[in-house]
Amino acid sequence: MFKSGIRLFKGNEGREKALPKTYLAFFLIVMLYLLTYMAPSLIIKLVLTITGLVVSWFVSISEDNYSFLFYYFSVLPILIFRATFPVPGLLIISEIAVALAFWISSSPRYLSLVVDYRIPEEATPAEASFLLSKDIGPQELISTLYSLSLRGYLDVLEEGGRLMFQRKREYEDDSTLLSYEKFLLDKIFFVPNIEIMEKTGAIFCPGSFPEKIDSELVLQNLPNWVDNFRSRLLESLRYEKPIIKKYAFETKPAFLLTAFTYFVLGLIEKKNLEAKLIFEGLKKFVMEVEPFIVGLFFLWLSFSHSLPLTPLGREVYSKVLGFREFMRRVERPRLLWLVKEKKLEIFNLLNYLYALNLLNPLNWVLEMLKEREASEEALLFTKLLKEVQVNWYKGKDLR
Repeated sequence: MFKSGIRLFKGNEGREKALPKTYLAFFLIVMLYLLTYMAPSLIIKLVLTITGLVVSWFVSISEDNYSFLFYYFSVLPILIFRATFPVPGLLIISEIAVALAFWISSSPRYLSLVVDYRIPEEATPAEASFLLSKDIGPQELISTLYSLSLRGYLDVLEEGGRLMFQRKREYEDDSTLLSYEKFLLDKIFFVPNIEIMEKTGAIFCPGSFPEKIDSELVLQNLPNWVDNFRSRLLESLRYEKPIIKKYAFETKPAFLLTAFTYFVLGLIEKKNLEAKLIFEGLKKFVMEVEPFIVGLFFLWLSFSHSLPLTPLGREVYSKVLGFREFMRRVERPRLLWLVKEKKLEIFNLLNYLYALNLLNPLNWVLEMLKEREASEEALLFTKLLKEVQVNWYKGKDLR
């Protein structure tokens, strides 16, 4: 499994930070709002609004990511009822309609929650984590690595002060692997060797690739493929299981971006209203506060469950919730008994507890590992988590 002195995801201070597409989408929306607001005629305003809709549609289709289209539809009311037809009150009404339409299509509705100690095997730790967070981050990536290690596909060890990934078995024709798991294995064991051949001119066939690879060769291009890992995980959830519907996306970052956009556009709108003096009294007050109310609404929505699930997805989500609720309630002696009686495999349990952010039982399991003379595994797992968390968020280096 993970062997001594593990240091995963070493930072690269000299690396350029990639500009997230969400930042670009936000910038374009603000620019579109300003252009629409300043357009001299109604026809030009409508053309700009329709152009934004068409562009967001094509971007969503080409990227296979519907967050762009949802984001545009979420900010469309402020383009219509502020920049084009300024009418007090219609902004909130239209946003309620947009949110209600999304809720009808995405709410899990009634779920029969059964509190159960059994691990929801229908979902990998990464998938279970995404179902709860609606976002893909370091937990999904590291839990996938750890899962592949537990299943015997790779080892992580240290040799001569350098972190190495060691290949343990063939995986190319393994039908049990999901697409994002194969993608991650390829990024570790295949792509770095191709890059070495390109740089050195040396040619060797894939069958002669070394079993061990320096982690630095894998991690130096991490910003270029983290987004691909995210899209592969979403693709697997949409098509291979399928747990979520085909038009699903990472709802949490999309809602947060929408909320931030409304706060910014609200400030711009406030300046515009003060400059034009079109509305007075209560109408002006409603016009000023509406964008901020909508922004707060989307901020709240980002922390609620709103993810388009299939019937299978609702079943899996219910089991994940039941397992999480049991682990929240369980006492240490009870958890120790379940592990001792082999009703729960301790390392698999450790991975799910980490993925679901269950800190108390996670610490108990780490203590159990130490008591069972597995302190090295406990220490290495702790180091693994700390290294990934620090480097994932450190200046957003991995984005």
